[in-house]
Amino acid sequence: MKQLNIFTKSVLLAALAVAVTPALADDDDRIYAQNHAQYITHQAAGEKALQQVGGGYVKDVEFEYHDFSKKEYFDVEVIDKKGQEFDVRLDARTGKVIRVKRDD
Repeated sequence: MKQLNIFTKSVLLAALAVAVTPALADDDDRIYAQNHAQYITHQAAGEKALQQVGGGYVKDVEFEYHDFSKKEYFDVEVIDKKGQEFDVRLDARTGKVIRVKRDD
């Protein structure tokens, strides 16, 4: 009987974890859509990142929002004219470059 009780509790905990997971999912796209007037565009973020590394092409642009720290930024992956990849982080409101990191 005791083993069945432990098994039942384990199943219930697993079901609860599955039910809660969507609530913890990445909500960045929704936040950007609801507040887009406060932020630069994805295109502007890509253009600023390209300027920062001296040209090339944009591989990816992602808006990031961290609820705990209230930080909002764009992470932009850029391939420069020499084929080197860079991650450029920009302030989502101002477009100011926060960080440039070359991927090795």
